[in-house]
Amino acid sequence: MRDSKKIKAGSFHWEHYVWGVPLLWTLVIVTSLVWNVIHMKQMILEEARIQARVASEKDIIYRHWNAKHGGVYVPVTEETQPNPYLSHLPERDITTPSGKLLTLMNSAYMTRQVHELAKEKYGILGHITSLNPIRSENAPDPWEINALQAFERGETAISSVEKMEGKDYMRLMLPLIIEKACLKCHAAQGYREGDIRGGINVSIPMEPLWAIERKSIQMLALVHILIWLVGLGGIGLTAIWLKKSQQERKRAEEQLQKAYAELEQRVEERTAELRTINESLQNEIAERKRAEEEKAALKEQFRQSQKMEAIGRLAGGIAHDFNNLLTVIKGYSELALIKLKEGDPLKGNIEEIHRASQRAADLTRQLLAFSRRQILEFKVLDLNTILRDMDKMLLRILGEDIELVTLFAEGIGRVRTDPGQIEQMILNLAVNARDAMPNGGKLTIETSNIELNENYVRFHIAVKPGLYVMLSVSDTGVGMTPEVKERVFEPFFTTKEKGKGTGLGLSTVYGIVKQSGGNIWVYSELDHGTTFKIYLPRVEEEASTLLHGDDKRSLPQGSETVLLVEDDLSVRGLVVQVLRENGYNLLEAANGNEALRMAQEYAGEIHLLLTDVVMPQMGGKELADRLKTLRPNIKVLFTSGYTDNAIVHHGVLEPGIDFLQKPFSPAALAHKVREVLDR
Repeated sequence: MRDSKKIKAGSFHWEHYVWGVPLLWTLVIVTSLVWNVIHMKQMILEEARIQARVASEKDIIYRHWNAKHGGVYVPVTEETQPNPYLSHLPERDITTPSGKLLTLMNSAYMTRQVHELAKEKYGILGHITSLNPIRSENAPDPWEINALQAFERGETAISSVEKMEGKDYMRLMLPLIIEKACLKCHAAQGYREGDIRGGINVSIPMEPLWAIERKSIQMLALVHILIWLVGLGGIGLTAIWLKKSQQERKRAEEQLQKAYAELEQRVEERTAELRTINESLQNEIAERKRAEEEKAALKEQFRQSQKMEAIGRLAGGIAHDFNNLLTVIKGYSELALIKLKEGDPLKGNIEEIHRASQRAADLTRQLLAFSRRQILEFKVLDLNTILRDMDKMLLRILGEDIELVTLFAEGIGRVRTDPGQIEQMILNLAVNARDAMPNGGKLTIETSNIELNENYVRFHIAVKPGLYVMLSVSDTGVGMTPEVKERVFEPFFTTKEKGKGTGLGLSTVYGIVKQSGGNIWVYSELDHGTTFKIYLPRVEEEASTLLHGDDKRSLPQGSETVLLVEDDLSVRGLVVQVLRENGYNLLEAANGNEALRMAQEYAGEIHLLLTDVVMPQMGGKELADRLKTLRPNIKVLFTSGYTDNAIVHHGVLEPGIDFLQKPFSPAALAHKVREVLDR
C-alpha cells in the first residue's frame, strides 16, 4: 500500500487554513479603510488650503486694482471714516457738486473693510499685517510673525490648521509685494518697488469641511463593511464548495486506494525484479562515475609526474655517468692528499679539486633526492638524537643573528628512514629559514608524537591515519605569498637572486619525506614567518646504532680475492689501486659476461663480487644471481651512482643487499669491503 499512502499524504487539507482566509480578508478591508480615511483627511486639508488661497488671491487682486487707480472715493459714513494716515494727501476728502462728502479709500483700507464683511457674512477671517505695521490693528500675532519671517527667507506661501477663537481654521498667508502704485502711500516709509511690505492672511473655518469629512468617513466605513460582508459570504460559499470537493476527492482517493491495493500484489513481483536491475544499474553508474573521477585525477597526476619523470630521467643519466667521473676525481684526489706531505705546494690545489668534487656530488644527490631515485639505507632512528648531534652544525649555519630554539618532546617515537638524508633535509630547511631572515630572527625546531585521525586525513591528500612523529621547523622570516607557497616544492623554483640558489633545496626535502613514507605541509603568512611540518610514521622498534664519518686513522687490510666488475675504466682503475694497496687480490672485468668467464676459469676461491648495478649487456643483479649458482658462498657488494629497480624497491634497498653509493671515497670503499667480508 505504499503508493496509496503517498496519495493520501499528498492531499491538501484546506480545513487547516479555513480560518486564515477571513482573517486575511478582514485585514485587507481594514487596511483599505485606514488608507482611504487618511487620504480623505489629506483631501479635506487640501480643499481648505485651496479655498484660503483663492480668497487670499482675490484680496490681492482687489488691492492691485485699487492701487492701480490710486484709490477709491466712497461716501463718508460711520463705517468709512476718513483715513487719518492719508491726511498728507490734499485730495483725501472731496465734495461732489451735489454737496456729498467723499473720502479716499486706499487698498489697505478697502481690504480691511472687505475682511470685516467676509467675517460677518461667511465666517472667513482676514488680516493685513506687517513686521513694521503703521496701524496697531495690523500688528502680527506669533503665527503671522513666523510666516513673515519665512517670506524673508524666500517662502511664497505659508499654511496650517490652527485654533482661533476656540475653533479650527485653515490659515494661509501670501506676501504683499510693493508695486509702483503703492509708493504713493509707502514711499515715505522707505519702501522700494519689489520689497515685501507684509502679508495678507486669510483663515477659512474648518468646521464645514470637518462635517463633510465625518460624513465621507461614515460612508467609506459603510461601503467597506458591505464589501467585507459580501467577501465573507463569498469565502463561506467557497468553503462549502471546497468541503464538498474534498469529500468527493476523498471518495475518489478511497477508490484509487482500493485499485492500488488490487494491483499491489501483481506489481510487487515486478518491482522486486526492477529493484534488482536498478541496483545493478546504479552500481554500474557509480563505478563509471568513480572511474571518470579517477581518470581525471590520474590525468592531472600524470601531467605532474611527466614533468618530474623527465627531470628524474635526466638526473638518472647524469648520476650514472657523472658519479663515475666524480668517483674517479674524488678518489684520486684523496689518494693524492694521503701521499702529499704538509707544505707541499700541490696540496692546496688538490684540496680544492676534492672540495669541488664533493660539491658536485652533493648536487647530484639533490637531483636524485627530489626525483626519488636516491638509494636509501633505512635505519630506525630517534629524531631527538639526530637533532642534538646537529646542534653545533646548525648554529654555525644560522649565524649569530638568528636564535635557535629546540623543543624536543620526551619519549619521542622512532622512525624508519635514511639518517644521512634526514640530516640533509634538516640542513636544507635551516638554510631556507636563514635566507628568509636576513635581519635576524628565531628558528624553532620542535618534535612531538602525534596521531592523525580521519578528520585530519579528510582535508589532507595522500595522508593515512595513524601514529606519527612530527618534526616542525618554524622561522620568523618574511613569509610567502600564496602563489610562492603553491610552487615551493617545485624543482628549480627559487625566489632568490640569480646565482644564490639552485631551487633544489625544498624539492630535495619533499623527495626525502615522500621516499620515507611521510608527508610535509607548509604554513606561511607574509611578513609573519613560515612553518614546515613533517610527519613520519612511527615504528615500534629499537633505534639502530649509527656510525659517523670514515675512519681516517688507517684503512682496513685484507687478503681475500675480490672480483671487480665495472664498465668504467677510470673507476675500475681507482678501485683496483685502493684495494690492492690494502692487500686484496683483484680480478678485473669490464662487463658481466667477462666476469662469468673469469669465475668459471679461476681455480681459487672468490670471496667477494664487487659490481656496478647498471652495465651494458648484463646488469649487476643478474650477474650476482648467476654467480651464486656457480659459487654459492660468494658475497656481493653492489655500487652505483644511480640504479633501477634491480636491487631496490621505491628507492629502498631490498633486505640482505649490501650497497655502496657513488661517488665514494677510498676510505669508504675499504671500510665497506671489509664490513661485507667480515659479516
